[in-house]
Amino acid sequence: CDGEFYDMVNDFHDGWALVQKGKGFNFIDKTGGKLVLGRFDEAGDFSDGFARVKIGSWYFIDKTGKELNTYEYTYEDAGNFSCGLAWVEKDHIWHCIDKSGKKHFEASFELAEDFVDGLAKVTDRNRQYYVDTNGKKISKDYNNIGIFIEGFALAMDNDQIFYIDKTGKELPILKYTEGNNFKNGFAQ
Repeated sequence: CDGEFYDMVNDFHDGWALVQKGKGFNFIDKTGGKLVLGRFDEAGDFSDGFARVKIGSWYFIDKTGKELNTYEYTYEDAGNFSCGLAWVEKDHIWHCIDKSGKKHFEASFELAEDFVDGLAKVTDRNRQYYVDTNGKKISKDYNNIGIFIEGFALAMDNDQIFYIDKTGKELPILKYTEGNNFKNGFAQ
């Protein structure tokens, strides 16, 4: 066997697998060819055509290794592209950019998670809620809100548990003091 050995190899995403050798990260294709000659300090898997990479600061590369020209260029942190959008952190505030590297909407947040099925969980003033891909708030804000499983998310506010759907509407049932995620169509 004359191939290169790595300390870590992730699954393939968008045709590339993230690999680590020592402290450096890179990407290989299915033939073992590397995406770029250099190495990154940190990196994330490819998603929606781009990977987030870090050499000092975070930025994005496409599947040819070309850097995405973004409105701020480098970031303190970055999420994965999903639904054509990615969250980036600049000056401790999260902003949303599109695949052209431009800010997608003006709203900004303390924390933001990747979009899933067109929705992203955000935190603003220590309250959590969901926004759509246009930055529109689709749920009221809660102390804590979970991920959607089988179309419903658990939300907690003032020691009460709520179930909300993907439109942000609370289920018209009693409020609970305890709750679990839905599984096979039922909450436990």
